[in-house]
Amino acid sequence: MSPPAQFEKSYYENPMFWEEARYGGAETEKARLVLNWIPADVDSILDVGCGNGWFTNHAAKHLKIIGVDRSWVALKHLTTTCCQADAGALPFQDRSFDLIVAMEVLEHLTFDRYTRAINELARVSRRYVLVTVPFSERLNLKSAVCPACGCKFHRWYHMRSFSRKTMKRLLAKADDPLQLRRLEGALAVQQIPLLSNALRLFHWRFQQRFPLLSTCPMCGFAPKKRLPGRAGGDGRSSSPLADLFKKIETQIPFKSTTYRWWVGLYEK
Repeated sequence: MSPPAQFEKSYYENPMFWEEARYGGAETEKARLVLNWIPADVDSILDVGCGNGWFTNHAAKHLKIIGVDRSWVALKHLTTTCCQADAGALPFQDRSFDLIVAMEVLEHLTFDRYTRAINELARVSRRYVLVTVPFSERLNLKSAVCPACGCKFHRWYHMRSFSRKTMKRLLAKADDPLQLRRLEGALAVQQIPLLSNALRLFHWRFQQRFPLLSTCPMCGFAPKKRLPGRAGGDGRSSSPLADLFKKIETQIPFKSTTYRWWVGLYEK
């Protein structure tokens, strides 16, 4: 579902969404990983969808970088050069930057904006584009149901999932195409696929609460205060049942490895 503009704006302009306390741990690992992926011949970077600058501010200590985001509230956290713009209409000339970074951006875009953004990333890149997206995400396992109107939607407004095949072809058909140079899964997670999915479905069915930081894309419903308990990154409280599920998953042997993100580096 494509969120109406007014509700989508209220989601991304929510100050709590960009609180620095929500970022750390895995996000810090991802920032370090992306820094290590930057080719040695890169002198200038554009961070598209920079959010609160978690990566941009850190990278600015070592590299020339500009942050771009659609959210004015998010940009208030940046300590380096930044500008407000949509990923599908970047205010820069062709091939302005050696490297374009887009971390957790593309999965949020509706079809028309997604196509424009792909072309814009390629257009303003002089040589490289570096993308991170959720790893082969099961979108139905992270859905929310509005208590006001019953609308079902992804709790973080993700519109699509990315497979290895998708990542290989991501920028190949852009107006100024790039080819995949390197692709890896990042931040390994151990799981038993069937059991893990069953536990998540059970937890979703019986424990799901409307996430604090979401806004219903149909009617605009949004929680007014934090939920009781130990709130997680998406504002949903932890529960004894959720803690039990996590404990079960950590103690069962014979696990397979999956990943939290795809990281792809593309080159002209």
